[in-house]
Amino acid sequence: MDLEQSPKPPRGATRERIMEAATAVAHAVGPAHLSLDAVAERAGVSKGGLLYHFPTKASLIKAIVERHLETVAEAAGITSCEADGDGDGVALRMMRAFLVTPVAKPGGAQGFLAAMAETPELLEPIRQHNERVAACLRRAQEPEIAMIAFLVVEGLRCLQLFDANPLTEAEIGRIFATLDRILGCPAETA
Repeated sequence: MDLEQSPKPPRGATRERIMEAATAVAHAVGPAHLSLDAVAERAGVSKGGLLYHFPTKASLIKAIVERHLETVAEAAGITSCEADGDGDGVALRMMRAFLVTPVAKPGGAQGFLAAMAETPELLEPIRQHNERVAACLRRAQEPEIAMIAFLVVEGLRCLQLFDANPLTEAEIGRIFATLDRILGCPAETA
């Protein structure tokens, strides 16, 4: 009996499907309540298949954090910072990326904080990311101004995560426009 079998998806495709499912589940219930069973079900893989790619819940959450940081790095041009030394450009792209990034779901930060309190090594990818950002910003014409832009973006992100941002979109826009002028670059519309 020669039945045609559908080809197995490549290993990377399964890992990607698991990551997409884990991100969706983490956003829905928070990382602290993320269940490997729920992720496996949503990804359409067995729990054993999930554990093959991510042997622990912590390794899965770490992969989610690393993926998010890669997205931020790409949007800010941090990956190419070494080549062009464009610290001012990195600061500006970080601000613009913040403006077009959807606001995080209120309460999401508490889930990540709980996961990080439970597994402190989850902070390591964040520390490494921030070191790369700072290294790029040190190459700006005025590194202190570029660092201020970074601190503004990160401060606003924290305010949003904790659902405690008192600023309007217009106020944030004016703050970023002021930083654009100080950095010596014309403001762009998002």
